[in-house]
Amino acid sequence: MKRRLVRMATAATLSLSIVLTGTAQPAQAIDPVTTAQVIVAAVKAYEAWKSGQSTDKVLGAINEAKVAIMAHADALAAADAKACTRHAVIEAEDAATFSPDVLATWAQQVTGCVTLIDSLLNAVTDKGTINELGFALGTVGPIALATRKQAGLSTAGVQAILIGSHTTVKTRAAPACYNSTHVYFHRVAGDGVWTAQYHWGCTGADGTAVANDVYKNLDFWPSTDEEAFRWAAEHAPAIDMPAIEAKVGNNTSWKLAKQVLPVLQAA
Repeated sequence: MKRRLVRMATAATLSLSIVLTGTAQPAQAIDPVTTAQVIVAAVKAYEAWKSGQSTDKVLGAINEAKVAIMAHADALAAADAKACTRHAVIEAEDAATFSPDVLATWAQQVTGCVTLIDSLLNAVTDKGTINELGFALGTVGPIALATRKQAGLSTAGVQAILIGSHTTVKTRAAPACYNSTHVYFHRVAGDGVWTAQYHWGCTGADGTAVANDVYKNLDFWPSTDEEAFRWAAEHAPAIDMPAIEAKVGNNTSWKLAKQVLPVLQAA
């Protein structure tokens, strides 16, 4: 019979580079290449807006990744968010031909899409839904900023909403990580053994997961719980939680938010 002696858990923030087992990809996930294209497009569009480049440059970055953006828009569960995101991307291709009045109306419509996504981000709890809303936000956000500026409309209010919304994505779509240690006594072939079990891993907002377990037998018989605890802590494997977190979050809007927030905050 096992008797647990010590259990300790940490919030998972350590240092860098370990080979892990147990990586699993979520079913029906959008492929990493497509996701990377959306992240690159969003960052490029926001940076073009921040540096004062033309609306054409901002929309051009979105148009370059149009197919990839549409794939993520189609994954949105909320029909209204899906519709307004698709509408913004479709219209972006022809925006250069819009009259000033049409451009102003469209800018306001895209702004409405931003506020809709912002409200949904604060209402839903499903991490996968939050993840896809984050990609939509990264798409319509720079369109709203650039077109409002060209139409002579204010951008400060939209910028503030986008900073808040991307901060929400960064927080709520962040990988869920754990790092715990258990020390227990058990019998193997009649002999008593004290073992430390190290258990850690992370799951990204898209369902990508990495997990690992390492077992180490104590090389002495502890006389107290504290003694066993110290041994387990001293012999713990080197675990780089930030690297694991980055691995599982690489294809999520958590990564997108982390990259565009400094651009928005510095503008």
